[in-house]
Amino acid sequence: MPGLAECQSLLRLLIARGDPKAIPIAKGAIDQYLNTAPVSARGRGLRVLQRDALDQHDVAVGVQPLELARAK
Repeated sequence: MPGLAECQSLLRLLIARGDPKAIPIAKGAIDQYLNTAPVSARGRGLRVLQRDALDQHDVAVGVQPLELARAK
């Protein structure tokens, strides 16, 4: 998908930094992806970005699987 890899890379970098001031930059990257991606690819691309962002967030903050968190 056009621009998806670039957007994903930038979002990963911003999430790793954890700077809330970078939210407008992330929004801009997503908007740019949406403006360049074919209409038929946008929904799938957004789902890929969403899943990856959630995974990266979990890694950045050290979220444990629910089963391990309950055991403590």
